[in-house]
Amino acid sequence: MLFPKRTRYFNIPCNTARLTITMVVGLIFLGLVSFTSDNPDKSGGGEDLRCYRSIVDRIRSGEGYYQAAYSELVSRGYPTGSIFNWRPPLLAWTFGHLPDLRIAQAAAIFLSLFTIWLWVNISSMELSFGKVAAGSILLLGAPIYSFLPDIYLAHEFWAATFISVSILTYVNGRRFLAFTAGILALFIRELSLPFVAVMLVLSLHERKYREALLWASGFAAFLIMMVFHAFYIKEFAQPDNIYAFENWVTFRGWKFVLETTRMHPYLFLLPDWFIAVLVPIMLLGISGWRGPLGSRIGLTVGIYVLIFFFIGQDFNRRTTAPINQL
Repeated sequence: MLFPKRTRYFNIPCNTARLTITMVVGLIFLGLVSFTSDNPDKSGGGEDLRCYRSIVDRIRSGEGYYQAAYSELVSRGYPTGSIFNWRPPLLAWTFGHLPDLRIAQAAAIFLSLFTIWLWVNISSMELSFGKVAAGSILLLGAPIYSFLPDIYLAHEFWAATFISVSILTYVNGRRFLAFTAGILALFIRELSLPFVAVMLVLSLHERKYREALLWASGFAAFLIMMVFHAFYIKEFAQPDNIYAFENWVTFRGWKFVLETTRMHPYLFLLPDWFIAVLVPIMLLGISGWRGPLGSRIGLTVGIYVLIFFFIGQDFNRRTTAPINQL
């Protein structure tokens, strides 16, 4: 069953239940006293999206990806000395060779709506119409973003949407499509690595060794791609402009986790206290969801929460789509 009636919290010991409730209440209290967000960036990334569009325009004019990316990064004041400041080339290169960028947005709209269809297809077998409809409404974040100008240029949008497609097709029995979507997410944005790791580890845990081998081969291909990616970056990187990995370890904590969730389109205009209360309850529900679908969503979201607890700059809260769309 994808939607078992009993959660992991069913019949747990009283001490464990008390500890769980205490942790949830503690996170709510921490959010209420510490979370005061800045006005969210409703442009969907502002300067980042303008940079992505300019890179695509340069590629359409005949420039190579790395030369185009270097020129735009330098002109806009972005650091270039670290691989973490360069996006993998797949998305920009693909868009740069399309006859019309409206094709890219049309594909973004189709893919995001496809996730809704997948949800309806798998949930209607076990859930009531009301629950299916409620889930569909909550999944409208990606379709809403796909209709906005230039959001489809963001790597995080595509990575998160492909992750959603991968999970939903996996539990629907379309394993190769799930693998393809998951690895595409990884090649588009390296931030998708936690999801691929979850799929690989759970395949091993469930003794699906052929499936695990498939995910491992995709991960190996990604590593090879990153080696070439780093090699090309080295030709352009400026040693005096390095933003090393340790600079990303900022320990911004629970406040930063709450800031990333605000980028969901439903939460833009809602008050801070609502987000501070909602997110811990949401995590409680996800962590208790049993079965292949709940396990994959729960572990993926949980890992991203842990990562954002320790790693991330202030500007990253605009581009953390995986946690927002899941």
